[in-house]
Amino acid sequence: MTFTTWMELNAKMQTATEEDCVSLLKAEKEGRKRKQFLLRIHSRLNRLRAARERSELVAIAELG
Repeated sequence: MTFTTWMELNAKMQTATEEDCVSLLKAEKEGRKRKQFLLRIHSRLNRLRAARERSELVAIAELG
């Protein structure tokens, strides 16, 4: 899955999962290598990972 415009990318990023982001990041790295696209995808991936890890930590704390 690749995007030709910034608008297309941003529309997808609003609902992208971690797996989607990893796949998109890999495709962009192997494809056009657009700096802003790479940074946007990475930013979304980072936010999703942080939210997941935070939830995991809270769950651990609540068990203890």
